[in-house]
Amino acid sequence: MIGIIDYGSGNFASVYNAVSTISNNIKTITKPEDFKEVSHIILPGVGSFLGAMKKIQELNLVKELERNVLGLKKPYLGICVGMQILANEGN
Repeated sequence: MIGIIDYGSGNFASVYNAVSTISNNIKTITKPEDFKEVSHIILPGVGSFLGAMKKIQELNLVKELERNVLGLKKPYLGICVGMQILANEGN
């Protein structure tokens, strides 16, 4: 199942609609436990590194995102700022 993280980014709907043209096996990730059901993760993004990180932190997704991508090595696609947040720091 493909998980798409929804943290309020402006392009979540566009990414979801694009993925739904190739698969109907999609899970919207909005809470840490949602990661359990997915084999692949997409993090769309629009805006700044700090703004995106703040929203992801508010949803308590950082620890599970790190565990799933870096620890469990689930395939990950970060789009725009979604890729930048893999960095240790940004502005």
